[in-house]
Amino acid sequence: RWLFVIEGREEIFRAALEYTDLSSLLTRGGTHLFVGRDWSVFLGWIKGVLDLCNPDDITVIVHQPSARLHISFYTRILPEMSSAVNRRKIEVATLVRQAKTLERNAIRNLPWVSRSAGVKDFEGAFRGLPAIVVAAGPSLTANLPHLKNAQGKAPIVCVGKVLSLLLRNGIVPDFTVNLDMIEASKKCFEGIDGVKDVALMYDPDSYYEIVRDYPCDRVTSETIVPLTSWF
Repeated sequence: RWLFVIEGREEIFRAALEYTDLSSLLTRGGTHLFVGRDWSVFLGWIKGVLDLCNPDDITVIVHQPSARLHISFYTRILPEMSSAVNRRKIEVATLVRQAKTLERNAIRNLPWVSRSAGVKDFEGAFRGLPAIVVAAGPSLTANLPHLKNAQGKAPIVCVGKVLSLLLRNGIVPDFTVNLDMIEASKKCFEGIDGVKDVALMYDPDSYYEIVRDYPCDRVTSETIVPLTSWF
């Protein structure tokens, strides 16, 4: 069985190590330990451990004294665990159902993956600046003037679905993103042949014709699909 242990207080964990022999627990293959209260680090950790196990059979056991000591931290744990498990179930179901499509795209994208920058190349590049993520929501139209004024002051990342709308309104984002594996998503990138300086950030499993035909720079990343991770 897998065992995931979350301890919010480093000093409590250190005391446990000093007074109790936990070597057999900590060295067993299925034990994964998180210590601390850094929420962003925790989110990355829980995603990583859920990638290792079957999300259909998980029992959450709350250590009540710890929960009472750090209410703000532990009250966030339970809903996040539930959300993370649900996300992982959806990922697994998608992988099973769309395996052929995913692998076809991954293989056909290999020439472009080999020539693309990596997301990590931009780590720290925009430190100290705000960033704007533009999605396809009902408030977008009202905010177009603000986005136009923000150009050059903050990096703008948009989903592919709104790229053409932004360009028509004189807004040139720094990055556009595509994570979609199906052919229908190609429509989002039609009519942008003359676009310049908008890099495409894409999943290696994205629909291959989008990646192949994109007219500007490309940026990609490792995914949970074994072929792209290996490559």
